[in-house]
Amino acid sequence: RLLTQARVHLLYAAQALVPLPRLFGFLHDDLAVSRGLLSPPSTLAGALALAAALFAAVRLRRRAPLVALGLLWFLLGHALEGNVLPLELMFEHRNYLPSAGLLLAGAAALGAAGAARGTLAGIALAVAAIFAASTWSLATQWRSEASLFASVLRLHPDSPWARGLAADWLSRQGAAAEALAVLGEVDGAAARLHRLAIECRAGRPFDAGRLADFRASLDGPFDGYTGPLVTGIAGLVLDRACAADREAFLAALDVAFERPFLNRQSEFRLHMARARLRREAGRAEEAIADLEAAAALRPRDPMPLLVAAEYLADDGHGARADATLDRARALAAAAAWHYGAVLAGAQDAVHGHAGATGEQA
Repeated sequence: RLLTQARVHLLYAAQALVPLPRLFGFLHDDLAVSRGLLSPPSTLAGALALAAALFAAVRLRRRAPLVALGLLWFLLGHALEGNVLPLELMFEHRNYLPSAGLLLAGAAALGAAGAARGTLAGIALAVAAIFAASTWSLATQWRSEASLFASVLRLHPDSPWARGLAADWLSRQGAAAEALAVLGEVDGAAARLHRLAIECRAGRPFDAGRLADFRASLDGPFDGYTGPLVTGIAGLVLDRACAADREAFLAALDVAFERPFLNRQSEFRLHMARARLRREAGRAEEAIADLEAAAALRPRDPMPLLVAAEYLADDGHGARADATLDRARALAAAAAWHYGAVLAGAQDAVHGHAGATGEQA
C-alpha cells in the first residue's frame, strides 16, 4: 500500500499542475497495486520524487520559506490518508486542499527566481486559461448522471466500482438488461450485490439461489461501498420490490452482523432495516433491540428512539413507550436539526395509543 501511494502522489501532483481531463475520472479503484519498487517502474520514480520534495522543503526552509511551506503542505495534507490505513488507494477530493501547497510552491519559486512582472503575468494568465478549460471539460462531464457515468467508464473501463454505479443508475431508470450488460463478467462481492439489487428491482423473486448468492456475498468486512449495497437490498425487500422469504432473508442479515463494519453509517441503516423486517415478522422485542443498537451507533440521533417509542406504543407498552419518547425528546432538543414535526407525530402516536388502550406494564 505504501509503495502504491508513491505513484498516487505523482498522479495527485499531475492533477494539480497539469490538469488534463484524462488524468481525472472520479473513481480510481482500477489502480494497479505496486508489488515492488520496480513493479511497476513508476513506483521508484514516485518514491524518488517524494524524497526529493521532502529534501527540497528542508533545504529551502530559510532561503525560500514559501516554497518549503507549499511542499510540506502537499506532503502533510496527504499523510493522513496516504498511509497504511485500509482506505481506498485514491480519491480526487483528497487532493483539493493539498494541491494548494503545490500551487503555492510553484508561484513562490517563480517569484524567488526574479522573473519579470510581465513574465509572471503571462504565466498567470496561461495557468488560469488551462484551469478554466479543464474546469469546463469536467463540468461538461458532470452535467448529468448519464454523462458522468459515460465519462468515468471511458476513462476507467476496468473499474468495478464505476461499472457497478453505472449499472445501478441504469437499473433505476428501468433498464435492467443494459445494467447487467454494463456489469458484464465483473466478479466479487460488490458485483454480486449489484446484480442481486438489479434483479430485485426488476421484480425477479429473491429465490433460494439468489438468497444463497446474497449470503455468499456477506463475507465482509463491509466498507463504504459494500455496506450501502447490503442496506439497499434490505430496503428493496422491505419495499416488496421483489418476492422474498422474510424469515430466510432475516437469517441472511444475521450473518451480515457477524462481519465487521468499516462504515458506521451502513451498520446504522442495516439495524434500522432489520428492525422493520423483524417487526413485520412479529419479532417485536428483537426489533426494539435493533433500534437500541442503532441509537448506540448514533447517540445524538433521536430517530431510532422515536421509532422504538411508536412500536412500543403500538404493542401497548405505554410506560416503556413514554420513557423511550422522553429519551428521544431530550436528544431532539439538543440536536442541530429541527425534529419538531417528527417528534409531534411520535408523541401523537404514543399518547394516542395510551389513551385508546390504557397503559400496560
